[in-house]
Amino acid sequence: MMPKMGHKRGFLLLATALLGISCSFVTSSPPQLGRRTNVQARAEPELLSSVANAMTQTQDSQTLFTQFFIALLPAIIVEIILLPDIQKLFTTWGWRDAVESRDYVAGSEMSIKVQRPFFLTDWQEHRSNPGRYWSVISNVIGNSTALNRLQGPLLVLNIIAAFVLFYDVYLVPQGAPSLTLPLLPFTLSSFALGLLITFRVNVANNRYVLARNKWGHMLNVSRSLVHQGLLWAKDEEKGKDLARWVPAFVAALMCHLRDPTSHDLREELQKAAGPDEGASGEGRGLTEEEIDEIMNRPAGINPGHYVLLRLREKVMNLELGLPQRIRMEFNVDELFDDIGGCENIFATPIPLGYTKHTSRFLLLWLGLLPFALEQQLGFGLVFSQQLLAFGLLGIEDIGIQLEEPFSVLPLQRIVGKICLEAQLVRLRGVAEARADTPNALDTSTASSMA
Repeated sequence: MMPKMGHKRGFLLLATALLGISCSFVTSSPPQLGRRTNVQARAEPELLSSVANAMTQTQDSQTLFTQFFIALLPAIIVEIILLPDIQKLFTTWGWRDAVESRDYVAGSEMSIKVQRPFFLTDWQEHRSNPGRYWSVISNVIGNSTALNRLQGPLLVLNIIAAFVLFYDVYLVPQGAPSLTLPLLPFTLSSFALGLLITFRVNVANNRYVLARNKWGHMLNVSRSLVHQGLLWAKDEEKGKDLARWVPAFVAALMCHLRDPTSHDLREELQKAAGPDEGASGEGRGLTEEEIDEIMNRPAGINPGHYVLLRLREKVMNLELGLPQRIRMEFNVDELFDDIGGCENIFATPIPLGYTKHTSRFLLLWLGLLPFALEQQLGFGLVFSQQLLAFGLLGIEDIGIQLEEPFSVLPLQRIVGKICLEAQLVRLRGVAEARADTPNALDTSTASSMA
C-alpha cells in the first residue's frame, strides 16, 4: 500500500509544480509587459504611416493618370470622331453627307474629295450669314476630310507636347535638367514660315486655276467643233460622225490625267455617247470597233492624243471650203495646245526641294514650339499647340491638294456636259439647226476671214 500512495503523491506534487510554472508565465512580470506594450505602441504608427503612404501613392497615380488623359485629350477626341460608327452616327444626324453622295480621289482612302460643281442653291448657302460660320465649324467633325489627312501629324505633335509638359512638371523638380527654349527664335522665324506656306499655296492655286481654264477652254472649243462640223459639212453623216469623236476626246483625256483605278477607258468611251435614253440611232456614240481602235492604239501615245489625231482626220474628210477648214483646223490646234498644257501641269510639280523644305520647317517648328510655351501656358500648352498645328498644317495640306488639280477638279461633270450637248446636236440634225440659224454659214465664214 505505501508504495502506491507515494506514487500518487509524487504525481500530485509534479502537477502542482507545473501548474505554478504555468501561472508564473501567465502572470508575467512587469518588465516583460512593458516591453510588449512598447512594441505595440511603435508598430501602430508604422502601420498607419504605411497605409497613409499607400493612399498618397494611389492618389498621386490617379492624379497622374487624370493629367495624362487631359494632355492627350485632343488626340483622343480626334480618334473618337473618326471612328466608323461615329461617322455613321453623324450621317444619321445630318452632320455628314453619305459617302455615296460624293466622289473621292482614287488612292486617297476617301480622305480627299473631288470638288463638286456649284449651283444656285450652293452659292446661296456659301455666302449666307451667319449660317455659313456655323456650317463651316460643324463640318470639321462632319463633312470635312481635313481631320482624316491630319490625324497622324496631330497625334505625334500631341504626344510631344504631353512629354514636354510632364517632363517639366514631374522630372525637373527631381533634378532633371530643364529643356525650356527661348520664345524669340520662334517669333523671328514665324515670318519666314508664313511666307513659305503662303507662296506654296499661291503657286498650287495658280496651277489649279490654269488647269480649270484649260478644261473650260476645251469645253468651248468642243462646242464649236460639234456645231461647225454639223453645219458646214456637205455630208450630214460625216458631221454627225465628227460630233461623236469630239466627246470621246475629252473622255479619253480625263482618263489619261487621272489615276487608272478611278476610270475605265472603255467604259468612259461608251458613256461619251451621252445619256442612255438618247444613245441610240442618230444619238449613238462610237462603235465598238472604233473603241477597240482607241484601246489598241500604238504604244507611246496617250488616248487623248490619239483621238485628237483621228479628229483632225475627220475634219479633213468633211470637204469644207478653205475658210471653214482653216477655222476648224484652228480649233483642233487649240485642243492640241490644251492637251499639252495639261500634260505640263501633270508632269511638273512644284520643285520638290521647296515642298520638302516647307514641310520639314513646319513640322520642326511645331514640334519644338512646346519647349518654348510650357512655362507660360502650363496644361493649356496641349490645346494651344493642337489648334495652331491644325491651322498651319491645314493650310499646307490645301497646297498639296491643289498642286495636282486634275484629281480634284470636277472633270466628269465637264465631260458629261460635252457629251450631252454633242448628243443633242446629233439628234437635232442639220435641217433643224440650219432652220434656226439661216445665216450661220455666212456669219462663221466672215468671222473666220476677219
